[in-house]
Amino acid sequence: MTTLADFRAGLEPYLVHLGARPFVCAGSPLACRSFVVGLNAATALDHHFSAYWSDETGFDRELFLNHYRRLRKRAGNRPVVEAISRTLGSCIETNLYAVPTRKARELTLADRERPVIEYLFRSIKPRAVFVHSNEPIEYFARQTGCGDFVSQPRQVTWHGHAFWILGRRGPLYTLGLKGGAKYVAELADLANSS
Repeated sequence: MTTLADFRAGLEPYLVHLGARPFVCAGSPLACRSFVVGLNAATALDHHFSAYWSDETGFDRELFLNHYRRLRKRAGNRPVVEAISRTLGSCIETNLYAVPTRKARELTLADRERPVIEYLFRSIKPRAVFVHSNEPIEYFARQTGCGDFVSQPRQVTWHGHAFWILGRRGPLYTLGLKGGAKYVAELADLANSS
């Protein structure tokens, strides 16, 4: 079984930028069974990821949220991501890329060379993945060979692991909190029954 220290060591290549944010969760990412996946973080934090990490307990979500709310003036997608995470339960909020940029077009080719999602997926093997935004949806469609998971959850395989996937195009904040939770309710049921 992988330890949190081993997991963190595998994450190091994705932490080259000061504000890199490979994921957010409460405690051990190894205990998470669902992912919420976007493109990349819009807010660069003024702390290295290690400020939120412990090899004994995992990720300190509360400390992260305190720093995040201090820096981020607009709520953006975060409240809806949190509502979706609560519905899915035991969840990692992550992105294809760990490098934060204000706009997606600011991601360089170098930033896109090593998607952190591949390391997280292979390490954790989630039961359910909710993907939002066009580029992450297209990425998962290429990787899984299934392009029809926007309208309803589908069971797919990637890296030899079967899981349920659901996607939504467009900005999440347009769903609202209740709409976000409702959108993923079936996915949550499928993941919890697997």
